[in-house]
Amino acid sequence: MKVITIIIKRRVAGQGDFVTISDVENVSSVIVGQKVELKVEVKPDNTTFTNVWTITGGNQIKDYQPTNEKAEIKNLTNTDYAQKTIAYYNTAGGNTTAKTKVTIDGKDKEKEVGFTILSPALVNIKYEGKNNYLFQAFCADLIHIADRQILTYNLVANKAFMEFNAAVNLNNCKRGEICYVQLVTVTQRMIPSGGNAEWRFITNSALDIRTVKSDWRYPSKNETIKNGQRLTITTVDSPSVPLFYQQGNLPLTIYDKVSVFDSFNMYVMYRHSNDCIWITVGKLDWRWAATTDKLRLVSKLAPYDEAKNKDKVLFGSPCNTLPEWDTNVIEKLGEFQKEHNLKGSSKKTNLGQNSFQKYLITSCVLKKEVFRSSLK
Repeated sequence: MKVITIIIKRRVAGQGDFVTISDVENVSSVIVGQKVELKVEVKPDNTTFTNVWTITGGNQIKDYQPTNEKAEIKNLTNTDYAQKTIAYYNTAGGNTTAKTKVTIDGKDKEKEVGFTILSPALVNIKYEGKNNYLFQAFCADLIHIADRQILTYNLVANKAFMEFNAAVNLNNCKRGEICYVQLVTVTQRMIPSGGNAEWRFITNSALDIRTVKSDWRYPSKNETIKNGQRLTITTVDSPSVPLFYQQGNLPLTIYDKVSVFDSFNMYVMYRHSNDCIWITVGKLDWRWAATTDKLRLVSKLAPYDEAKNKDKVLFGSPCNTLPEWDTNVIEKLGEFQKEHNLKGSSKKTNLGQNSFQKYLITSCVLKKEVFRSSLK
């Protein structure tokens, strides 16, 4: 009688060739985000067989390669699980087991192995308002545009509106890098001067980037604690919205009304090395909302209601869900501008800080037309 032996081998990116995993040995650990390949062999070598893999723990995916335009999780398919060699990435840490069911001449035989997936741990991710008031305003210089004077209101001393800080313990991962990724769901409505129709600039979970040439990772400053066991990362954001517009070569015009309700998802991502995928370790959700109405024939500026705009501190939480998107906010803004023939409508244009940078001007006066704004 022929004796059938099932062998499972494993290869991990950066760790050499396939290695046999024994029945009783919990083999060396892998790092979350590393590519893992499992191969089944049957002895004697000339044995004809089919097999199906079952893998639990670690949350396996086939691939994840984000770009400015798109980030999509590619999941393993039934065809992948039926291959003699299966390749995948783990997006979460913990213990994992891999079992293959081998069918030979109509009879099934199973083999199961297990190993550990090492992962870093989020210490914290925090959002903090950096000014006395979220919308504290100050008078800037008069700006001359199209022979009109515009008095701009902006954040105090042009400082950042809020700051984000995160820390990640490497645990047994020993090395790696972290970054921020921010998604934004934009809901902005504008009523053009004297217009009846409402303009809408709306996105659904778009990648938040500063310019078309930006990397998909949100701009930040990274640091490593000297003991090598902790990574920290800091970034800032200053959401605001333009209160005026220009269609083609027509004079600059201010909106009769602007309302904003933007929701943001800030992810903390980790990658062990260049041959690994990025995985999520933490997430913080926040939002920014305001309305602004134009008041005619008023000579005084109406600042924001300070009583409603105290500093806020928000904390995120551990998370291993990968962010996905199919567009970025610069492309969506270009579509909005093109639809309404607004200045700088090309999505290839670097819109710059003053015209976009996630909406800069918070209050302005055009001649004797004044805006009053309030925070929601």
